[in-house]
Order: sequence, then C-alpha cells, then structure tokens
Amino acid sequence: MSDSIIQKGFLLAGLVNIVGIMVVTQGLQSDTLAVADPAVFSSFGILCIMLWGLAYIATKPYASVSVLLPAVFALEKLLYSVNWGLWMAEHGSEVDGIVQQDMLGGLFLGGYGVNDGLFCLFFAAVAWRNWRRSH
Repeated sequence: MSDSIIQKGFLLAGLVNIVGIMVVTQGLQSDTLAVADPAVFSSFGILCIMLWGLAYIATKPYASVSVLLPAVFALEKLLYSVNWGLWMAEHGSEVDGIVQQDMLGGLFLGGYGVNDGLFCLFFAAVAWRNWRRSH
C-alpha cells in the first residue's frame, strides 16, 4: 500500500463522514437517524461523526508513518460496525419501512456498518503496515 493510497484513503474516510452524513441527514434537517438510533445519531452524535471525519483529514499528512492514529481510527470504526450489527439484529426488519419514509436514511441505516467495517480494515492495515515499517 503506497503512501499516496493511504493519504487518499484518509481523505475519503473524512469526506464520507462529513459529506455523507450531510447528504443522508439532508443538511442536518432529517431526524430519521436520530429516531431510529438515538444513542448514536443524536444531534451531538452526528456532529461527533463529522468531527471524526475532520480528524481523518487533518491526520492525512501523518497517515503513512503513524501507528497509533490509524489504530485508534480502526477501533472507532470497529465500534460503529459492532453497534450497527447489534442494531440490525434488533431493528433490521424495520429498515424497509424506514426506506419507504426516507430513502437515504433507510439505506444508510441498512448499510453503514459495512462501510465502517471496510474503513476499519483499511485503518487496521495502515496501522499494521506502519508498525512493520518502523520495526
């Protein structure tokens, strides 16, 4: 994995968190996510997701050498993926109804854990690669 790909991955992760959540929440106007999972997608939670996105972008210049930053990001994405899996186990049958009311919100709820899981693997691979380079 080249330094350029790593930096582009950090940028992409940041943009997905910031732009993606803005699109899904229709400019922070839709409460679909907050109603479906208030523990994660309250107004505060959504702002925190956007802050994580800014953190990915801000640390992009260090992404090819840092071990701990991508490791922390991998853990953060793992937590969101696990939360999604637990939410889907309990509420997965509701996703079709949510899609009918709010297509973007419903599709997001039905799949964000897959996206976060892939970024978890990306960040973990970067942390592992950087650790191996430093030892």
